[in-house]
Amino acid sequence: MQKIILFLFFISFSGALVGQEIDSNDMPDIFYDDNIEINKLFETFITSQELLINKPFVNFSVGASKSFLPTKLDVKNLPRTNNFIFEYGFLRLDTNTLFPKMINYSSEYLYLETNTNTFGFVRKSSSDLYDNQFNFGVGMRSGLGYQIGNDKELYLLHSSAFLWSYFDYDSYSPSKFFLSFDDNYKFGWRSAAGLELRLNKYLLLGLSYEHNNLYSGFEFDKWSGSWLVDNILQRWIDVLDPILIKEVGYNYPLLKFIYKNTVSIVLSEFRNNTQYYPFNSDYSLLQRKFNLNFKLIF
Repeated sequence: MQKIILFLFFISFSGALVGQEIDSNDMPDIFYDDNIEINKLFETFITSQELLINKPFVNFSVGASKSFLPTKLDVKNLPRTNNFIFEYGFLRLDTNTLFPKMINYSSEYLYLETNTNTFGFVRKSSSDLYDNQFNFGVGMRSGLGYQIGNDKELYLLHSSAFLWSYFDYDSYSPSKFFLSFDDNYKFGWRSAAGLELRLNKYLLLGLSYEHNNLYSGFEFDKWSGSWLVDNILQRWIDVLDPILIKEVGYNYPLLKFIYKNTVSIVLSEFRNNTQYYPFNSDYSLLQRKFNLNFKLIF
């Protein structure tokens, strides 16, 4: 199911980009000028960020999620739940003169979330256990996007966040998992692939495919090593944005989106069985979520 959802995401993104036909005659000389100074490129994408204005926003998301545990725990039929998410944060959009029609998107946010099967569009059946979760955390969202026509913009995004979750289960058979998670707060890591379409200066609509790992236990040394590995794999490409954009051209935002989110999805699968992968450790609870987002900018 996850592969089908991801495939639909990539098809949607590719279709949107194919629909935006950019005439090579309209491309700036920077793609063809081998003498352009590298420090000018870095100034465009790094130094210019200091001059951008933070725009506050609120984001409302609704969706559904499914939880996964390693087979060794022999816990089956965890129910699907509804996701209701509220975010408050700040957004920066940088449209520069060196790369017209391309936008640099960066954002930080706080969020609150309820996952439940007691109400909403996913209903608790007689065979389901009672599943209520309350999540909160802080994160960042970034990526590149395109101007579409004169008044719309499309953003291809990657999100990552720290996550704290409180679990409330009922009607279950005692097991290692439920005894560890029920009536407890758990720390975790939240990542998401996102598509956002800006309809006007105030409203963005989006879709996101989220993958969370909730740790069964916390070991600071192994967690910090795992977090460092994750950040190295994710952030090196950000530093090289100016050079890679010049080399790849207008396909770079899509390639960066695929790279970053593939890394996150693959690592989240590994960390279902080994929560602080690549370091030996216990399991995590993996949650896959599909959300529809409504963002208002002030």
